Amino acid sequence: MTCQHSAAFAASALLLACSVDTPLEGKRCPCIDGYICNPATNTCVERTGAMPAPSTLLGVADFQAAWATPNQVFWTWTSDGAKEDFARYEVWIATSEGDLLAGKVTRIGPEVNPELGRYTLPRTGAAEDFVRATLTDGLAPDTPYVAQLVAVDRVGSAALSDVALITTSLEPVVDVPLFADAAPAWTVPDCVQTTAQMSFSGSSHLQYTVQCSDDGCSPGGPTCWSAPSIAYDADFSGLGPGTFGDAFLEFAMAIDATSHIYWGALVLSGPGGAFSTEPVTYRADGKYRVYQIALRALHDANRQLTHADLSTAGELTGFAMGGVLPQGSVQRLDGVRVRW
Repeated sequence: MTCQHSAAFAASALLLACSVDTPLEGKRCPCIDGYICNPATNTCVERTGAMPAPSTLLGVADFQAAWATPNQVFWTWTSDGAKEDFARYEVWIATSEGDLLAGKVTRIGPEVNPELGRYTLPRTGAAEDFVRATLTDGLAPDTPYVAQLVAVDRVGSAALSDVALITTSLEPVVDVPLFADAAPAWTVPDCVQTTAQMSFSGSSHLQYTVQCSDDGCSPGGPTCWSAPSIAYDADFSGLGPGTFGDAFLEFAMAIDATSHIYWGALVLSGPGGAFSTEPVTYRADGKYRVYQIALRALHDANRQLTHADLSTAGELTGFAMGGVLPQGSVQRLDGVRVRW
């Protein structure tokens, strides 16, 4: 071995020794083997050591995946504590429990889903309604995921939920358009425009400027309920009981407004009744976001939606998405379709 090679070998050995001996305690997540991530501080602690004490101010329970589509999961939970002690929620998502423990996760917080920065939902009526659900996106079809809810309190401690597991549904092979350029079998009220500017896909989209003036789409007031109903004509005869479980409604929505829709509605209606989901937050940052809502999540006061409600001609003939918005806000809707 030459002196040059000996020096290089010695330097490499020294670097390796330094990397092994360098402690990771207190370093930011994700962590290597032997360490786990403390979600309260986003730092690594030794797996053999004790985790910092959990929050004594907040509690979370019953964290679970209520339903999944190919690319999204709707998570639900219950919470305990006082609003003034709350700082934020985060949902940590990974493809294995090992990655979840090590902090090798996708972290969804208020920066992505604004409802996670609130303990109660605003503008929901006379009584306060606790934030108890969130819809996460960006997932791969037919893939198992594990997740954990982290509730951070005002002093920086965290309450952790149990780990929830879910597998996303298969990539769809059938599309039934409700609003799309290729199948314009829809009818809009006078207050909704069909315009070619700022479409999500294709050459046109639906657009409504919130008037809050009893214009047929919204009542009067500085803020008002804005969810114009769009009539459609679609054939769901190919949707049977064996495929209904994976069927979902997909749409792209963009909202220009000074506040988000924290109690977002999705309604399918017609002579057969009106079926809606649990509230979803619609982000108001002017950018399109694609939402996927499992059809089996829709219900009326007495029962869940079934494949027969859709496949029976004339039973359900309209859809509406929206919620409370300030006057002058703009809603854009595009690419509305049922897929399975």
